[in-house]
Amino acid sequence: MLEAKTAELALDARISLAFHRMHDYLSMRDTWGARHAGILCARPVLYFSAEFGLHESLPIYSGGLGVLAGDHLKAASDLGVPLVGIGLFYAKGYFRQRLDKDGWQQEDYFVSDINKLPMNRAVDSGGKPLRVSVRTRESTICAEVWTAHVGRNRLLLLDTTVPENTPDDQR
Repeated sequence: MLEAKTAELALDARISLAFHRMHDYLSMRDTWGARHAGILCARPVLYFSAEFGLHESLPIYSGGLGVLAGDHLKAASDLGVPLVGIGLFYAKGYFRQRLDKDGWQQEDYFVSDINKLPMNRAVDSGGKPLRVSVRTRESTICAEVWTAHVGRNRLLLLDTTVPENTPDDQR
């Protein structure tokens, strides 16, 4: 009983320390970016990438490009440089790969539960889900916007699995 309570208190202390360190990090205003790139506060840099490797809890990357983009977003936060990442949301994530006994690649696909991912639906000033559209030569592509906080910065993810993009014969 005493060991369990001690372990619980130790965990509570670690969680409290992590919370306070994160609060201090996010509220720090005297950053490199504030001193040398303050003009970007009004107009932050937009970083477009097809994928962002931030953490395995947000499986929207497969390798080098995503890890590089995620590292840029995290480093910008550490420096205090206002940067907004803009990428694509993959509801099915990327597949996990493994080799079978004969050395052939096998893929394991999965579907993410959007409600359990570390992101939120972006909303407009009226509280409605934020949607954007892009006109191409042949059609208009609609996307719902999701947002994830990456330190001081944000990542906006475009989700094109909306009814407007589904052909009438597949609804």
